[in-house]
Amino acid sequence: MIYKNIAILGADSLLGQALCRQLERDTNVSLHAISDAALNTFSPEGLTTNLRQHETELVLNAHHRGGGLGLLKDVPADLFMENIAIDIQFIPSCHKAAVRKYVNILPNCIYPNDLPVPYLESQLWQGLPESIVAPYALTKKLSLVQANAFKQQYDFHSINLIVTAVYGPNDNFHPDKSQVIPSMIVKFDRCSREAASSVALWGSGNATREFIYVDDAAVAIL
Repeated sequence: MIYKNIAILGADSLLGQALCRQLERDTNVSLHAISDAALNTFSPEGLTTNLRQHETELVLNAHHRGGGLGLLKDVPADLFMENIAIDIQFIPSCHKAAVRKYVNILPNCIYPNDLPVPYLESQLWQGLPESIVAPYALTKKLSLVQANAFKQQYDFHSINLIVTAVYGPNDNFHPDKSQVIPSMIVKFDRCSREAASSVALWGSGNATREFIYVDDAAVAIL
């Protein structure tokens, strides 16, 4: 099925920008980019009206209000409240606006803690996420439950895609709020500039992590 009128929620997020870059190359697509800041101004009814006015057929949800371990440790309540308050309105608004398909892009931190690698989808409900990321991760996991509920009751079509950690252009390089790869880049850059003899990285060194370049993730999603 070909979709011509496409909206991206969180179009200014790292992944949202990459999705925009890919879709802007398609002259057959009418792209409606809604930033995270703009989403904060919409009521559920306002978002429904906005999507209906643009005759939106396909919605890609790249909304992201998260960060690295530093941010998750500092403001877990803020992250929980902000994500659950805004994410909860997306699917009902899309349903009321007669959107034909909703693509819910989820972080892989929604998987239970201490699973063996590689993760399997069948393991998704076999425990809780890692405790530090749980306030953020569980809000995202609830949106998966919500999507399935709307499919069951209203036959609203959605797809839940779990994407591993992305990195790339316009990443967040804040020393206390960045995720693994940009955080390491900042530390290595500082080490080089200061001619330091060592770099201190968080963690035990035993963890296994997986990353994907953001434009590759966007291509895979589309």
